[in-house]
Amino acid sequence: MTYSFGDKHTTPEVVPMSLRRLTWAIWLALLLPPVARADESWVGLEVLKAKPKVLADRDGDKQVYFELKGSLLPVIKDKGGRLRVRDYSGSEGWADKADFVRLPDAPAYFTELIRQDRRNAWAWAARGIAWPPSEVDKAIADFTEALRLDPNQAIVYWCRGGAWGTKREFDKAIRDYDEAIRRDPNCHVMGPARLFNARGNMWEAKREYDKAIRDYDEAIRHEPQYYLLFNHRGNAWLEKKEYDKAIRDYDECVRLGAKDVRLDRVDPSVFVNRGDAWRAKKEYARAIGDYDEATRLDPKYAMALTKKANLLATCADDKLRDVARAEELVREVVKLRPASPYNEELLGVIAAAQGKFDEAIRHQKRALEDKHYSDRRGVEARAKLTAYEEKRPYRE
Repeated sequence: MTYSFGDKHTTPEVVPMSLRRLTWAIWLALLLPPVARADESWVGLEVLKAKPKVLADRDGDKQVYFELKGSLLPVIKDKGGRLRVRDYSGSEGWADKADFVRLPDAPAYFTELIRQDRRNAWAWAARGIAWPPSEVDKAIADFTEALRLDPNQAIVYWCRGGAWGTKREFDKAIRDYDEAIRRDPNCHVMGPARLFNARGNMWEAKREYDKAIRDYDEAIRHEPQYYLLFNHRGNAWLEKKEYDKAIRDYDECVRLGAKDVRLDRVDPSVFVNRGDAWRAKKEYARAIGDYDEATRLDPKYAMALTKKANLLATCADDKLRDVARAEELVREVVKLRPASPYNEELLGVIAAAQGKFDEAIRHQKRALEDKHYSDRRGVEARAKLTAYEEKRPYRE
């Protein structure tokens, strides 16, 4: 799921598609309620709430209840018709299995609720959350219909903002976050820190870093123990080339634990980001150390492997440069991420380091064919291409 009643992490509005346009076979498939075998374990899956409010008890004794925050919840245990799930605050509790629907089943489940009552604003919003990222237009259409039925749902503006962000329609996303903040800065049970953080992410995507930092500052004021805010604000400082401020924020993120409480795992991205700041300061050994820490936490983290390989191939420090090791790393990266402009960039710097400039030029030109890559990396990417055309390897 991409559009959550929580945070994650970037066209004209779409009119909801009439179900009458679907084929009869698809229509029947959508209306069939999801059926799970009684003995089928849901452990390790993510589930959506099957009703607007789900209460859980902390210890399975049905004595101390609390409302589960967020919408998409990982299943920790499955026993006796009950699930133990973890919500967006990191709280775990037990609730009836019937109160949830598995993510793959969710679009059909909520379609049936909508068929029963087309004025059920909650069902429209829930189906919007259920669509996969490839169906972002359907998600936006569902959120829009939910808001038409009930325009006071701040949380739905938040969710639609996330969907616009996925489409890189950042101005539309910001307008939705503005409206969510205007209507309810607490945004249901999630709290203002996550809402200001989400809007800050959109400002950052627009490269309006001062506005992003102001939103991150406000988010931190509300929730100073929320690690992710420091990671994001550090990224904005990094883009402004204020590397010491970026490193201070990354350090604070690490100190706070850099842990996604919903998924109960350490977030390795802060180490890649801090590595980039060290790299910008030409403290290459520290950069490599942070990239290594990121891959220690997640050995399949392709971006960390890419950053390290790129630095090893281009490092100005002869003692640290290691093109052979960069070649080994790129083979790992290609297995994890078979197609990416960053793969092409990396293959180009390695080829140039080996004196294969024609090959390097081909790879770098392929990378630049990707618009997002070109927008984000344009200056450095073209500097690489110029170096190869002049028969020079690229150096940091």
